[in-house]
Amino acid sequence: MKKTLSFTLIAVALFILVAAFAVSFSFSQTAHATELSPEQIEALAREYTNRTSFTTHDGKSLTLNGYVSDFEHRASFRTGLTSDFGAGNLFQNNTTFSGITNINGNEAIVNVAGDDNITRFVPKVLFTFVNETFYLGEYGFYINTRMVELEEIVGSGTVQFSFLISTVILIEVTNVIGVNYLVTAKIKPLVQLDFHYIAANNTQLAAKNHDIGVFWNRANCTYKLIGVQNAVAPAITVEGIPQLHG
Repeated sequence: MKKTLSFTLIAVALFILVAAFAVSFSFSQTAHATELSPEQIEALAREYTNRTSFTTHDGKSLTLNGYVSDFEHRASFRTGLTSDFGAGNLFQNNTTFSGITNINGNEAIVNVAGDDNITRFVPKVLFTFVNETFYLGEYGFYINTRMVELEEIVGSGTVQFSFLISTVILIEVTNVIGVNYLVTAKIKPLVQLDFHYIAANNTQLAAKNHDIGVFWNRANCTYKLIGVQNAVAPAITVEGIPQLHG
């Protein structure tokens, strides 16, 4: 996972905000699961971003800044190749990492018992098919869900596999009503994170190399669903050789 914000995406968000107070755009391609129309996406995004209070999946109080702070806390603990990595409090709340071996044959076992709390801010369905959606309300989010196709050499042959990855930016929105009821909205991108939609037929994924921004085939990740049929979980990231963390 990475916290570095994309300047281009921030610039786009700021530019669009000049035109309107609450804005949205969406674009979708071939569905991986149930695909929504642009009108359905806009209605769902409006419903989500009209809220000012949130709770976690297990009833705890949740805020944008609290979620981001918990991510920063979790990211400060980077696991080595033989370490386990327990579930978080707000971020990575339903995911644990274990079973990491060595650089020549490493595999991260990612146990997923439910959705990450990111789905309290961004509709879960937007992680399940290829789309690009941006919306501002009481808060804002940007999500870019895309298909990754990889080919890996195994013995004398190759294995092809594909999976979805979603890049999410959470955005704080501050609205100020001035003279003549002129509304000024100030937006502040808080964090950029990557997630996977995990279903029974796509549990074999690959880690992303933080240093060069590409997927590293050798660092395979097997996501194991525990007690659920599907879930949204943080993507695993490789930093250098070969620190793995959420």
